[in-house]
Amino acid sequence: MTFAPYQAAPPDLLRAQSFPPEPVPGLAPSANIGYGGQTAGERVNAYETALPIRLDILSALCYLFPPVTGVAILLLEYSNDYVRFHAYQSAMVGFAILALHFFFSFSSFLSYTILALNIGALAFLGYRAYSDSETLERYEVPAIGTLANQWLETE
Repeated sequence: MTFAPYQAAPPDLLRAQSFPPEPVPGLAPSANIGYGGQTAGERVNAYETALPIRLDILSALCYLFPPVTGVAILLLEYSNDYVRFHAYQSAMVGFAILALHFFFSFSSFLSYTILALNIGALAFLGYRAYSDSETLERYEVPAIGTLANQWLETE
């Protein structure tokens, strides 16, 4: 039986044979196979995100209005570790910035100086998140980045 005039054999014979995925220990056999025959917990692509935004743009958006955008992206993005790392780091950097501004609010000169430094630091972090997304290399702020990495690993 031919399905089209240009096919010499049925599609089942032309299709490459693949082995079934290995089961994940601790899961029921029906829960192991996901959409497209992937096993549970297997990521198809490290560059995929749960939101319909590219990885590089989403990771740079974390630093737009910290800590608000960092917390919002943490709540919405659940599948990509690269974006979640930058969201954690952005939220912690944002809270540190707010604490600095609160502590130095008595002096307008110091407040504006810290504001200029914060804008420069956030622009640098956003640029690094955007440019390093091709290799998924994480730029860590010295104390905060290691804590963000630890929190990400414990999830």
